[in-house]
Amino acid sequence: MKIFFKLVSLLVLLLGVFQPTSADEAADFAAEQQQEEADEASTAAGRTHLGEAYSHRAATSRDPLRALQWLQKAANLGDKHGQLRLASVYRHGEHVPQDFKQAMHWYKQAAEQGLTAAMLALGDMYRDGLGTKPNLHQAMDWYKSAADNSNIEAMMRMAELYRGWYGGTKDLAKSYRWYQHAASLGSEEAMVTMAGLMAESGSEQEHTEALEQLQNFAADNHPLALKQLGDVYQHGRFGKRDISLAVQYYRQAAALGVKDAAFELGLIDEFNRNGPGNLKDAVAWYTEAAKLGHRDAQYRLGESYRRGFGVAKNYKQAAIWYEKAAKQDSILAASQLGDLYHAGKGAPRILSQAFKWYEKAAKDNQPYAQYMLSILYQLGRGVALDLGQSVAWYQRAESNSNAAMAQYQIAKAYAKGWGFNQDWKEARRWLTCAAKKGLPLAQADLADIYLKGLGIERNIGEALNWYQAAAKQGLAYAQYNIAWMLLNGDGIDKDERESANWFKKAAYQGFRPAQYQLGLLYLKGQGLRQNDAQAYGWLQIALYQHNEATPETLTALIDKMEPATRARAVKLAEKYRNLYSSFKDEDESDIQQKDR
Repeated sequence: MKIFFKLVSLLVLLLGVFQPTSADEAADFAAEQQQEEADEASTAAGRTHLGEAYSHRAATSRDPLRALQWLQKAANLGDKHGQLRLASVYRHGEHVPQDFKQAMHWYKQAAEQGLTAAMLALGDMYRDGLGTKPNLHQAMDWYKSAADNSNIEAMMRMAELYRGWYGGTKDLAKSYRWYQHAASLGSEEAMVTMAGLMAESGSEQEHTEALEQLQNFAADNHPLALKQLGDVYQHGRFGKRDISLAVQYYRQAAALGVKDAAFELGLIDEFNRNGPGNLKDAVAWYTEAAKLGHRDAQYRLGESYRRGFGVAKNYKQAAIWYEKAAKQDSILAASQLGDLYHAGKGAPRILSQAFKWYEKAAKDNQPYAQYMLSILYQLGRGVALDLGQSVAWYQRAESNSNAAMAQYQIAKAYAKGWGFNQDWKEARRWLTCAAKKGLPLAQADLADIYLKGLGIERNIGEALNWYQAAAKQGLAYAQYNIAWMLLNGDGIDKDERESANWFKKAAYQGFRPAQYQLGLLYLKGQGLRQNDAQAYGWLQIALYQHNEATPETLTALIDKMEPATRARAVKLAEKYRNLYSSFKDEDESDIQQKDR
């Protein structure tokens, strides 16, 4: 206990040495600090130091405004480090409104004084169009200047632009040389990427060397090498396609924090590249990649929450992830976020916010957002009514090669009352525009409207015409509906044989209801010759894909077969499963689904 009191006493004495203990001493202490500050403030570099000091002090004494004032003074006096720091403050909006133009100005001032970090940042600003229009030539000039100062990051940026990234002109030979420069300075990332490039486009000998290099790096758990090997086996480079092995490498890379690897695993699970999809696992991988900042994973996660794929439908979560992706310039996410604000799903119905996000996507030439802007200007929703702007945005959308799909999406919104009052007349108008442009989905949905008499008198002739237009383009849903009309004589002459032919066309594309119906036709000998083996093959695949066939039906069918017929039936079932399996979730046209 005595030792404890002695230690406490010693601590008190020590604290007394460094802290003012009276009003006079406190005043002296403050005066000393002011003198030190004045000494610092006498030079540009000192002012930069003061700015940094006020930025990074403990929370109780941090003073962002004073920090900004000192950095501004240092920058105005020409201190390049102060200019760089001030540019960063404006670029990232650190305690001030984000201002890319101010950031550009100060980066340029520092870069022109030879500061490599500023050159690199200025190149990024020109590349990404922050504070200026995107200008890849200017970006490359500044990257080259930084690279001349042996900056590895600048060399990697040059290599990426020559790979065709960010809209650069693709030149793999030049890209490879820039990676070589970075590798010569010891960049392992550059070495691994070079091996990846050799894997993509090299000779057979280079392929062997590249694979060996990647495997050597992967043996040391190099994250990028593991990701590159996943790419090799997923995309079948060197003739080595093996999805299971790709998944193995991607998992190892993802465990080391490679967000691209986690995203690829999500895609594999969502789009069934390794057998029947597992949407729940896809969401888990997207979440991992999205939390690491992967833009497209954030978008896919938003889609999953909006549609309820692999996770409970949650518009609020969808809005959160769409916004994260949209802030990283995902055009699709911005457009979807506009939809959520427009419909008041997952976010308050704030039409000005809907306009804001549609405008962001529209300016990046997204035709659906352009059409929506046209509608908002026409109706005066979220923006002042302006028919001139409405016409201008409509014309811009019409000139887009994806205009038909955009019109189809708007038709769905009117049909389902998504952001609009349900309006079948408007839905039909937009579908007609898209259908006349040749979009098979729109043609089939327009046929549905005429067949069912949705907002208009039923018209079988028009329905059949539009189904046939879509069916000729190979749309399985339209082929199935023609088959059904022919089988039942729904408004047209009954023709079981022709019906069977249309069911076959749809079934061969993996359309599950058509496969089930084809199995029944073979079972009954309706429209084609009765054949138990064929019936079993098609009904088995329908059961495999969770359609209407039941195990009891198939058991009863196979039990009555002769051994030779049974063997043929089992072979057919296996063959059809391999050839015509489809794991699609949407068998009806989009226009009929109640929710978007």
